[in-house]
This record gives sequence, C-alpha cells and structure tokens, in this order.
Amino acid sequence: MNASYALIADIIRSRELPDRRRAQRIIHETLEQAAEGLALTQRPYATVGDELQAVSATLADALALTMRTHLLLPEGLGLRFGIGVGAISEVESAAGSGADGTPGRPIQDGSAWWAAREAIEKAHHLQDAGRSFIRTWLRSHPDAIGG
Repeated sequence: MNASYALIADIIRSRELPDRRRAQRIIHETLEQAAEGLALTQRPYATVGDELQAVSATLADALALTMRTHLLLPEGLGLRFGIGVGAISEVESAAGSGADGTPGRPIQDGSAWWAAREAIEKAHHLQDAGRSFIRTWLRSHPDAIGG
C-alpha cells in the first residue's frame, strides 16, 4: 500500500475569537504561504466551521506544512493538527466548483482520514489536560505499516 498523509486542522479556541471571519482569512492566507514549495497532493482547504484539511504524499511535507504554519501564524491565532498515515480513496468525484471558481473537492475516505481524526482528537485531549504546547499529533493506521 502507498501511504498518504491526511492532515486535519482546527482553529484553537475559535469560538472565543472576536472576529472569526478575519481570523479565518488570516489562517487561510497563512496556510497558503506555508504550503508554498511543498508537494502536497491536496492543498489546504476549509471544510466546515473551523476545520481545514490537506493531503501530502510524504511525512516530511506534512510536518513542514504544520511547522511553517505554527511559525507564521500571528500571536493569538493557533491551529491544532492531526496527521494520519494510511490509505485514501475517493468516494465520489468533485461536484461543481467553489465560489471563487476553483474546482470542487472530491469526497474522500480511508484509513489516513480515520487516523488523522484520532490524532487531532488526541492533540485536543492533551491540550485540555494542560499540555497546551502540543499542537500536532501523528497517528499511523495499522494498514500503513510497511507501506
């Protein structure tokens, strides 16, 4: 199996932000800047609410995206990342296009996404337990071992 690296990000304490729209715009711009030069198979994009996603073919690029983002975000804004290692499959092709004319995003599933969800939940749990310095967690699905 060829392993993929699914990234899920969410905005830390998003409900407490005084101007969520401005914060989300800054975060999107920061993610675009952080992604420059990386060979991502799916560039960062917003899904719903305060969640964002991306896909990388390599662990190095997944980690580079998270580290660059953490370093580039202005004080007061933070993201928590879950990186999942595993398989990704397309459930359905992209339909339509975004408001800005970009193509729609495909609907994906697979063990990399399941692992990424577990990883971000673990990071969130550790932050809630007083380890606020933890911003990224990695989880490998068993089907990715040796892949």
